[in-house]
Amino acid sequence: MKEGKVTLPLIYALETNGAVGKRLVRTVLEEKGFDTVRPEEITALVHQSGALDRTRAAALDFASRAKACLNGNGKSDYGRALRTVPDFILERDN
Repeated sequence: MKEGKVTLPLIYALETNGAVGKRLVRTVLEEKGFDTVRPEEITALVHQSGALDRTRAAALDFASRAKACLNGNGKSDYGRALRTVPDFILERDN
């Protein structure tokens, strides 16, 4: 957020938390940092809204669709490597 980037979990949290959440996020974006809003407030906003579960479900759906795009071309070494990319992304820490 300090860089002005709004991620999917934050977007989902804003859908759920309405005006209060929007005010907090707008403040951080305008200040380009956590001057008057604590990072824990934004973290709580995301956790309490269920945004992480929604984001995880969306990521799983996109990964499944990406693998389906291989259309049976996953039999070569390159195809097998491509099939592992979505799972790697889903399982990484950051």
